[in-house]
Amino acid sequence: MPPPATKEKALGEERVTNHAPCAIAVGPELQLAAVAKDESAADKETRVSKMGALAHEAVTVLYKEMVAAMESGEHGDAYTQPWAT
Repeated sequence: MPPPATKEKALGEERVTNHAPCAIAVGPELQLAAVAKDESAADKETRVSKMGALAHEAVTVLYKEMVAAMESGEHGDAYTQPWAT
């Protein structure tokens, strides 16, 4: 928590906190080796571009799933807080 706005000498000084949801998604491992060995991508720049596109698509899919779960309020088993019982 951040320090209080002013210094108080009494114990138990009030702390104001804000709540904001945070979502983290971990997807399957990207298969970059297949892109690296792709013979149709002759130069390094093309291979790197294809790897970036693959990663971008994977992140976009996970992001859309998280947004849908957060907006609907139906989080299911995939969107849980394992530490909160």
